[in-house]
Amino acid sequence: MRTLFKYLLITFLFVFAFISYLFFTNSGQKTVYNILSFVATHKAGVDIAVKQINLHQYPYVWADIVVEEQYVMHIDGFMQKQHFDLRYTLHSSCLKSNICTFDDEINIIGKATGWKNNINVTGQGSALDGNVSYSFVKKKHIFKDIDLNLHDVNSSKLSSLLKQKALFKGKAQSHIHFDVIEKKHKVGTIDYEVNDKRFFGLDAALKMHIAVNNHHHTFSADLRTPELVLHLTEGKYNQEKKYAHANYTLEAQDLSKLKKLLHANVKGSFHTHGEVIYDKHINITGVSQDLGGALHFNFDQKNLTLLFKNVSFIKLMRMLNTKAILDANATGQATFNITQKEMYLNTQLVGAKLLPSKLTQEIGKKFHFKLSQQVFNKSHIKMHYKEKELISDITLANDNIRLSLKNTKINALHNAIDTYMDIEIPHHAAQGQLYARVDDIKAKKLDDVYVKFDGTLEKHYQVKLDGLVSERFVNMDYVLSSARLPSHVCTIVDDVNLSGHLSGSFARLHVTSTGTAMEGHVQFSAIKRKKRWEDIVLDFKNIHALKLFTLLGQPTLPSGKATISATLDYIDADRQKAQGHLDYGLSQGMYKSLPLTLHANFDIHNKDILFTSNAKLSTADINISKGKYNLETNTSQAFYTLTTKNLAPLKPLIGAYLGAFTSSGELHYNKDLQIRGLSNSFGGMVDYLYKKDMLYIDLEKVSLKRFMSLFTYPHILDAQLNGNINYDYKQEKLLVRTDLNNTRFLNSDLVETVFQKSGVNMLKEVFPQSTLHASYQNDIVLGDVALKNKQSHFYFSNVKMDEKHNTVNAYFDLKMQGQEFSGKVYGSLKHPKVNLNMQKLIRYQMDKQLDTYMGKSNRKLMEAMPMGGVAKDMASEVGGDFLDMFF
Repeated sequence: MRTLFKYLLITFLFVFAFISYLFFTNSGQKTVYNILSFVATHKAGVDIAVKQINLHQYPYVWADIVVEEQYVMHIDGFMQKQHFDLRYTLHSSCLKSNICTFDDEINIIGKATGWKNNINVTGQGSALDGNVSYSFVKKKHIFKDIDLNLHDVNSSKLSSLLKQKALFKGKAQSHIHFDVIEKKHKVGTIDYEVNDKRFFGLDAALKMHIAVNNHHHTFSADLRTPELVLHLTEGKYNQEKKYAHANYTLEAQDLSKLKKLLHANVKGSFHTHGEVIYDKHINITGVSQDLGGALHFNFDQKNLTLLFKNVSFIKLMRMLNTKAILDANATGQATFNITQKEMYLNTQLVGAKLLPSKLTQEIGKKFHFKLSQQVFNKSHIKMHYKEKELISDITLANDNIRLSLKNTKINALHNAIDTYMDIEIPHHAAQGQLYARVDDIKAKKLDDVYVKFDGTLEKHYQVKLDGLVSERFVNMDYVLSSARLPSHVCTIVDDVNLSGHLSGSFARLHVTSTGTAMEGHVQFSAIKRKKRWEDIVLDFKNIHALKLFTLLGQPTLPSGKATISATLDYIDADRQKAQGHLDYGLSQGMYKSLPLTLHANFDIHNKDILFTSNAKLSTADINISKGKYNLETNTSQAFYTLTTKNLAPLKPLIGAYLGAFTSSGELHYNKDLQIRGLSNSFGGMVDYLYKKDMLYIDLEKVSLKRFMSLFTYPHILDAQLNGNINYDYKQEKLLVRTDLNNTRFLNSDLVETVFQKSGVNMLKEVFPQSTLHASYQNDIVLGDVALKNKQSHFYFSNVKMDEKHNTVNAYFDLKMQGQEFSGKVYGSLKHPKVNLNMQKLIRYQMDKQLDTYMGKSNRKLMEAMPMGGVAKDMASEVGGDFLDMFF
C-alpha cells in the first residue's frame, strides 16, 4: 500500500510539475501555444499562430492569435462546456488571399455566441476602404442565414480579391444573402452596385443580381451611362457544367462620347440585341438595323464574324466618322481572327455612287464627264489583313466605266501600298502598277511619299514615274513612250520616247524633257505655275515637219526637216498671253513637189506676234517682213517680196507659166485672206488684189509681149496693155477687159501665111487704139481682139483655145496695105494652121483692076445697076475657091 501511495504521489508530482511547466513557465506556455496553433491550423485550413491564451479565470478566457501572419485577432469571453459567448476584434494592414495580396486597413469587431454546433457569428467594421457587416449561423457542417453587406467599398480591391479584372473603379455596394451553404447545397442571392464616374470618361452605374440555387444560377445586369445602356436579362449559369447564357440589349445614343471605351472615333447612335453564351469560351451574337439593312455578328473569343445585307455604306462611314466618298448598299461577310490578328472581307456593292467631291469636280472639269452621276452596279470590295499587311481588291464598275484597284497590298510595317490600278471612263483609260511608301503615316501632312508607277495611259502611252511627292512638292523622274502622238486636233502614228524630271512645288513645278518624237530630237524645259508656263526653253531638231503641221491642223503645209528653237518668258494656259521668241527652220522641204527651205522668226508679245521669214521655193525667193498677228482679233498683216528668174519650175504650184517675175506687196487676214501687190516685171505696172476668192489685176502700160511670155500660147501681138483682169477662184473663171495701145504684130505663122498669100506685111502695121476681151474657164480661153487704125484693121473673133485638148480655133478679118481678106486659125496650140478665105481678096483685086481700066466712079455706078455685081461676085468666088484649093 505504502508502495502504491508512493508511486501515486510521484505520478501526481510529475503531472503537477508538467502542468506547472506548461502553464506557469514561458517555455511551457510556448509549447502549449505551438500545440494549439498546430491543432487550429489543421482544423481551420489556414495558418493560425496562437500568441497568447489566458485560462486563469476560466470560464472567462481570452487569447491573441495571428492568422496567415497578417491578421491580428483578439478573443475574449466565456467558454463553458460547449457554449460560447465571445467577443473578437480583427486588425490588419494587408488583405491577403490565395489570389492576391494588397495593402488594406481592416478593423472588425464582432461576437460569436451559441453552442458548438449552432453558433451565431456577427461582425462589422471597415475593410476594402469601406464598411462591412455580416452575420451567419454556423452549424456542424452548414452555414445558414448568411448575410453580408458591403458599403462604399473599393471595387478595384474587391475585383482583385475575386480574381476579376477591375473594369469599374469606384465605390461599390453589395448585399449577399444565402439561406444555406453546405457542401452540396447552397441557396442565396447576390446584389452588387458600383458607380464609376471615370469609366472610360463616362459616369457609369452598374447593377447586378444573381440568384444561386445549388449549381444553377440566374442573373441579370444593367449598365447605364448618359450615353449608353446595356441590359443583360434571362441570364442562366450552370456551375457544374460551367455553361452560361443570357440575352442582352445595347443602346448607345451618342457614340462620339464612347471614344475611350471603343478606342475609336465614331459617332451617331447604335442599337443592337442578341445573346451571350459561355461554354468554356464566350460567344456573343447580335443583330442591328441602325445601318439601313441588317447587320448580324458573332463573337466567339477567337473570331468576330459579320454578316450584313443592304447595309448603307454612307451610314457606316458616318458612324466611323470618316468622310464618305461613295454611297452604296453593301451585302457580304467579314471575319476577324483576334488571336491571329487576321481579317477577311468580301462584299458586293449595290447601287454604288461616288459622292460629289473635289476629285469628281476636277474629273468633270478635265474630262467633261459627271462621274458623281454614275451608278456602279458591278462593284465589290475584297480584303485580307494579316501581319500588318492588307491585301484588297476594290472595283466600281458598270457597262461603261471601271474604277479598280486590284491586288492592293498595304504594308503597315513599311507604311507602303502596292496596287494595280485599272481605270476606264469614256474616252480615257489608265492601267498600271502603282507603289507608294511614306515614312510617317501618322503625320498630319504627308511629306516625301515615294511613288513608283509603271503602266499605260489612254491604252497607248506607256508611262513610268519614280520619285518623291508630298502635298506641296514633287521630285520625280518620268519616262513616256508611245507609237502615236496626239494633239488637240488629231493623232498621228509616231515613235515617241521621252524622259524627264519633275521638281519643285506644285505652285512652281519645274518640268524637263528630252528624247525623240516626230522622227527628230526634242528637248523641253519650263516652270509650270497654276495658270501659266514660265521660263520655257524648247528645242526641236530635224523633226518631221509634215507631222508637226498635221498635229497643228495644217496638213497641207510643207514637209521636210524642221528645227524649232524657242525661248518664252511665259505662256498662259489658255494661250492668250505669252512673251518670248521662236525661230523656225525648214530644210529638205517639199511643197507641191517643189524643193523648199525656210527660216522664220517670231517675237511674241502677249496677243501680238511679230514675224519675219525667208524662203526659197524652187526658183522663187520669198521674203516676208514686218509681219504682225493678233491673237485676240485673229488678224494678221505683213509685207512680202517675191522674186524668181523662171516661173516654169513652179508649174506644180501656179501652173504653166514662163519667164521671170518680181512682185511685192502686203498680206492681210481678217476672217479672210487679202493679198495686195505690185509688179513691174512686164514693163509697166501690174497692181493686183486677192480677197474673198477673187483676184483683181489692174494693168497699166504693161508690155503685152512680156505679159504673154508667162503663157505657152502663141505670141502674136505686142502692145502697151491697159485694163483689168479678174479671176473667180470658186468658179475658176477668168475675165479680161483691156485696151491695147500701139499694137504691133509679132512674127508668127499667121504673119508669114498672110504675107506669102497676099503680100501684106503685117509687121509694118501699128494700131494706136485697140481692144482685147477674153475669158477663161474649164481650160478654155474665149476671146476677141479688135485692131484698127485709119487705113487698116485686123479683127480676131470667136477665139477658142482649149488647153485640155491642145487645140485652137479663131477667125480673123484683115484689111491692110490695099488687101482685104479673112481666114481661120486652127489646129494645135503650139503649131496652129492658118486657112485664108481668098474670095474677098480676089474681089478686092478685081475692084482695083476695074478702077484702073474704068475708073472708080464708073465701077461703083456699074455695081449699083441691077445684077451689076453678080459677075464680079461669081468671079471672085470661083477664083477664091480655086486659090483655097490650091493653097
